[in-house]
Order: sequence, then C-alpha cells, then structure tokens
Amino acid sequence: MNRTLYVYDSTSGLIGYTVENVSRAQLTFYENRNIPHFVSETPVNLRGTYVVLDDNGAFSSVAPRQHFSIGVTHGPNNPLIANGTDNIIFSDIPDETEVTVGNPFNQKYVSDGSDPTLEFTANGISGSNVNVTVSFRKYGYYPSDHYIPLWVDAWAGDANVG
Repeated sequence: MNRTLYVYDSTSGLIGYTVENVSRAQLTFYENRNIPHFVSETPVNLRGTYVVLDDNGAFSSVAPRQHFSIGVTHGPNNPLIANGTDNIIFSDIPDETEVTVGNPFNQKYVSDGSDPTLEFTANGISGSNVNVTVSFRKYGYYPSDHYIPLWVDAWAGDANVG
C-alpha cells in the first residue's frame, strides 16, 4: 500500500511537499516535531488547493483555494491626494482576514466580522510621493495586494494634511 505524507503550512494551508511511501519512522519524525501533515493512500491534487481543517484543527480534506472578492471604491482622484478628502473603501472583507497596510503606516489587523469594510484616507501624510500597499491574507485564500498611489501636495509641506 502506497501512503503519501503531505506537509502543509499552518498559516496558509498550502501543501509544501510530499514524502512518497512514508515509513513509520518518517511519520514519527513529523509527529514528534508537530509539523503540520496528513497521510493519504489516494493521490491528492496539489495545484490550487489548501488543507481544510476541522473544528479541532485536524485534517479534514483538501479543497480549491478561494479568491478574495473585495470591493474597492475610489474617491474622486487617482492617485489619491493627501488632503484628507480623498479615500478608498475596501468592502466585503471576510472574517479572520489579516489586513496589512504598508509604508508609511505599517499597521496590521485581523477582521473580526463586526465591520467588513476598511476605509483608507490619506490623512496626515507629508513628504514625497508615496505608494501604499494594502495586503489581504486568509487561510485557504490566494493573497491579494492593492496598490494605492498617493500624491502629497508640495504646498502642504510637512504639515498634517487632511
């Protein structure tokens, strides 16, 4: 009987590699080190899939990865002008999605279902032109990155704008 060990990433559910014809000693190695894995006697499709876990965190099945369907509504200007009146609204953010807002903010939060929207304003930005990346990550989903070009008015100087 051909048993294959599938090792997966606990944060994304992606299968990283396999061990064909796994022995008891190899299986014990992974179990003793708490390396996320499962064993199957039937082949598992690796492309575009992730490991589904049950309510106890144990292997349940393998399913197709999902795509985010986050709505993006821009303010009147693109790129956004850092004057506090322009904004971008991200909507339909699934529960338990990790959202990272990059430079110059470097903030991270996890959506909790209380509000599936994120409003981004160019408030308090000064200096040179900036591109901000807003990244969405969730177990079982393909990553999604949105780039927000910002333009800082030269007349605003180093003041808090907007």
